[in-house]
Amino acid sequence: MNILPFWMVLIVIMRDVLTTFLRLFANEIKLSIKTSFSAKVKTFIQMVFIICLLLLHFASTADISHELRHQIVMLLYSDYTDWVMSLLTAYTVWTTIEYIRANREVIRRLFTNEGHDYSALFLGSFFGVGFLPKAPGTFGSLAALLIVAFSPPWHVYLTIAIVAILIGFWAIPSMEKRIGDDAPSIVIDEAAGMWLTLALPSVTISWFWASIGFALFRLFDIWKPYPIRLLNEKMGALWVLADDVVAGIYAGFCLFVLYWAYTFVYLVSRSLPN
Repeated sequence: MNILPFWMVLIVIMRDVLTTFLRLFANEIKLSIKTSFSAKVKTFIQMVFIICLLLLHFASTADISHELRHQIVMLLYSDYTDWVMSLLTAYTVWTTIEYIRANREVIRRLFTNEGHDYSALFLGSFFGVGFLPKAPGTFGSLAALLIVAFSPPWHVYLTIAIVAILIGFWAIPSMEKRIGDDAPSIVIDEAAGMWLTLALPSVTISWFWASIGFALFRLFDIWKPYPIRLLNEKMGALWVLADDVVAGIYAGFCLFVLYWAYTFVYLVSRSLPN
């Protein structure tokens, strides 16, 4: 909604992803994690700030006078909101540095073989989504759709798809040694394929079109038309990724055609006389 700068929101989200990962890894290696009072204060302030923004947004849509609604909207999108978020972002970075310093032993163990294996498991399962008991591939694809909420341009989808593929090349061999070849828990390939589906120039990805893209990607991933089935029969990280990449390309092409066919029909219908 463009209320807050995207890069600030991303810093806050990534901080929580990092600390959650370190907590899980510390539990795996039987170490206790240390938290600071300032980190608890940071979380409290963040929650209060989010509640205030939600209340302002709710008030801006309420049945009130135009003048009052205008004032609320101006406050919601004012410099005050940006200033508070800037301070919160800086505080978040500071508590992250504190967190890392206080848990140096956990960080050190992260760069050993056990840390490598756990990192591969965490990323290859797309932050643990792959360990859901039912339909992990479907839930991995759904989780990849969360980025649609930020309405990024097409090249962001392409960039994160490429990053996911590179992570897959690194993580999948370690995961396969630990839990088996092309195990259902490996879903980083589904996330990459889903993002490739949405990486379409000149296409505005709304939730409606993202839902159609999801349905198309799951269709191709399950149906496995040529050469996806052939690729799926081969073993190794390259082939685990390749079948979902091709499914993403197929789904993206179909989504592109559907989007512009719909746009063409809509424009023609608007140009016709009543």
